[in-house]
Amino acid sequence: MASADSLSSFFSNSPTTEHVDAKIQSFQRRILQLQDGIRRLGEYKNTRLVVVSKLPHEVLSIIFEHLALGTPLVIPGYTWKQSNNVLPATQVCRLWRQVALDSPRIWSCVPSSAPLRLVELFLQRARSAPLCLRTNAYSRLTNMVILLDRLPQMKEIDLHAVHLIDPNWLKRITSEPSPLLETLALENSSPSSFTFSPGAFPALRHLSLKRYACKTSLAPLNSLHTLAIDCTYMSVPDLPSPIDFFTALNNFPHLSSLTLVNALAPPMAPTPSLTICLPSLTDLSIEDGDVRNIGLVTCITAPCLETIRLWTTEIQVDFESSIAVIVALYSNLPDLTHASSEFILSTRRSSSYARVRVWANHTEERRDSVTPFLDFKVIGPVGDLQIEESVLTLLPWTSVPPTLYFSSDVDSLAGNPFDLPRKRLLRQLTSVTEVHADRLIDLVLIMCDTPTAPGQTIMSLPSWSKMVLHDVFDINYKARILARLKKQMSARKALNAAIKTWQFNLRTTGAGSTSADVQQFEDLVDAVEIGSWQCHQFLL
Repeated sequence: MASADSLSSFFSNSPTTEHVDAKIQSFQRRILQLQDGIRRLGEYKNTRLVVVSKLPHEVLSIIFEHLALGTPLVIPGYTWKQSNNVLPATQVCRLWRQVALDSPRIWSCVPSSAPLRLVELFLQRARSAPLCLRTNAYSRLTNMVILLDRLPQMKEIDLHAVHLIDPNWLKRITSEPSPLLETLALENSSPSSFTFSPGAFPALRHLSLKRYACKTSLAPLNSLHTLAIDCTYMSVPDLPSPIDFFTALNNFPHLSSLTLVNALAPPMAPTPSLTICLPSLTDLSIEDGDVRNIGLVTCITAPCLETIRLWTTEIQVDFESSIAVIVALYSNLPDLTHASSEFILSTRRSSSYARVRVWANHTEERRDSVTPFLDFKVIGPVGDLQIEESVLTLLPWTSVPPTLYFSSDVDSLAGNPFDLPRKRLLRQLTSVTEVHADRLIDLVLIMCDTPTAPGQTIMSLPSWSKMVLHDVFDINYKARILARLKKQMSARKALNAAIKTWQFNLRTTGAGSTSADVQQFEDLVDAVEIGSWQCHQFLL
């Protein structure tokens, strides 16, 4: 480039227009030469010196596939959500772009919310690779029609934009041959039936239906690895018979995960005996309003089972039948001697429930990081706590004493309808040594039958030695409750059943407990631990 002095010399010769234009062209040629040199230097750096550029093309292609099929990228200012993150990668350098263009699979997840020209570009670059159709709130109807015309090429269909689903689309998906389809996930805005033609999904591995009742036998889908059906809010006549449903699943060789949420009709009484073998099942989850449907778990033989989640949404059968189901469930569990467990008891005016979580072969310290082997929750009738009692007291004995999490909505110590049944239940939990609560009054409720007269020995949780207060809620009548609790703890100490450790997780604001409140109990416990407040979700 010319310096300022050389230009001054140029101007001193009074150049003509032709001379100036020639000089400008000379500079422009020089600029182009410099830009070409910069580009070549950049290419050399990117392709020879930068470590990531030394990756084999096959590895780059695999990375691009993860970008293409990963979490959707939201680009500010766009009215559509990009559901394929590979586009920015193609703009990094020439090598990356070429690798991307030579990898049809990374274009297989077509963004259904993108402009039509971009959808067509993805389909062109995907060539004959199996396609993935995923919808969102921005999906365009015109795109959906184009993509469904390629059903024989589809590997995954995920229709979760419920307002978009056209009945004709569902009819096409379930009737036209889809030889490559491995994943099918459907969610509807209103309850509907799911039926399919035999042989429609020969390669289907993952099926998820939400607000779709399966009215066709699942027997032809014996290649399934995971099955999830959620029929919440659907009427009973639309639901399949539990006997027929489980019989159709018998001997599914690859099924590893089964999730059912209100997906079955109430069983016909009496329930015939079944033997369902699922040799690969590892995760089982059933949530149902009828405890008898949950009891069908006892008919399943699953030697590889790792987690069981059984929740009732309500009790729809009599007490004796419910107890029989609970006994049968517990009798079919493996040996839990070396397991640890936690009990959750909620006694509320509107509803009450008991929940048991068991970690097989794991110590108490590892509970937070490991999924429980058994998660059993039953909502019982309000008032007598008999169902809750059976859930908590009939669980097989474990070597690690269970931890109890207790909650109520009592705001006064007088006129509590759960008083007597709660005492009856808590007196039977003789192995519990640790109790957690979010309200100070709940600790008083547990100890409300502590003996105060000579000769009386029956009390709630006789082995109780540590209590933890998470101090979530403000305390009404705090002075009265603290005085009552202090009296009860003194009575336990006199009976050689003292609370040895009291852990407070205090808040820094609000009308909760204070350090001064804690000091009142220092002569009643061996150790007082004060920690920071933390929100516990065990009762949700």
